[in-house]
Amino acid sequence: AEPVSPLIQSFDGTLYGTTLFGGTGDQGIVFDLPLTGGPVLTATPTSQSVGLSASTSYTINVNRNDFLGSISFGVVGVPQGATASFSPAATEGDTTSLTVTTVNSTPVGTYTLAINGQASGTTIRPTTVGLTVTGPTAVSTLSNAGLTASGLIQITRIRQQLTLTNNTSRLLQGPLYLAIDGLTPGATVTNPSQGTVGSSPLVLAVPAGQSIGAGATAFVTLEFENPTPNALTYTPRLLDTGLIPVLIPITSGGQVQVKISRQQVTITNSGSTTLNGPFYLSVEGLTSGASLVNRTGFTPDTNAPYIGLDLASLGVGASTNVTLNLENPTPSALTFTTRFSGSSAAQPRTLRKRVLKNIQNSPQR
Repeated sequence: AEPVSPLIQSFDGTLYGTTLFGGTGDQGIVFDLPLTGGPVLTATPTSQSVGLSASTSYTINVNRNDFLGSISFGVVGVPQGATASFSPAATEGDTTSLTVTTVNSTPVGTYTLAINGQASGTTIRPTTVGLTVTGPTAVSTLSNAGLTASGLIQITRIRQQLTLTNNTSRLLQGPLYLAIDGLTPGATVTNPSQGTVGSSPLVLAVPAGQSIGAGATAFVTLEFENPTPNALTYTPRLLDTGLIPVLIPITSGGQVQVKISRQQVTITNSGSTTLNGPFYLSVEGLTSGASLVNRTGFTPDTNAPYIGLDLASLGVGASTNVTLNLENPTPSALTFTTRFSGSSAAQPRTLRKRVLKNIQNSPQR
């Protein structure tokens, strides 16, 4: 039998195809052709931990397998707000260094970074590394910062569930990504960003350590904001670790509208001393069942969701704004208090404190 369509090459260099005849109902047989040779990437160490507003590094090793050309490097899966850089960005040697730098608003959690290489005339097998972003171990309330807030307004987000069906005979191992191609201009994807491919945003579809078995399905929920008058349209494209397309069926469920309560909190240094970061704005006593959608993490003392501010200092009389996005699927009123905190070094003498208490859903604008 001969292939019915062009062969597809996965990130590990294996070729996949379907024969013209054979198999159940003579519908063809999926086959694979593992390839040998070609450069292979590995990483040392395979996982790292990093705090907020800090950096960590990995050494990326290249087993060239007789390939002599220049290799350039890329990475996907870097957490939101963080940056990644290679030194050198391309090399004819055997190593490069990957440095990941977080900011104070980088969401706390565990991530898998997929590191790939590109070179002319060969396929490079990628590798993955783990990255754990840790939050503050202690915070102190900054009692001489005044907090004021706008009224709650409601915005509408759109959620849609996609079904990924593995119609091949092989196991599809994570991490797998969805590229959101052709998104309505002006609309945005609000899922945690995994970077971009060209101009298309990437979201995580199947985490590392998980997989889609042959004949099995997986579900991915996408969330969008679309402030435009145009219908939300896009085309999802599944990619493997090496950002090679995975050609399996993707079906879309209906688009569901979700109400999000949004509030802007203004923080003003009402004291006589400059406040030094890092800073955190936490939402305390939030209605049970409600959530702070754009949280960075949870405070170590009260386990309240917080947003980290990318602000090094706040001068006397200076102000900064923070936007809270809150979802409340319960029938109860949305209530909470806000607390502005930082490291102990950032706290000067207590002068006065003004915080919002029991902010409830006011008439919507």
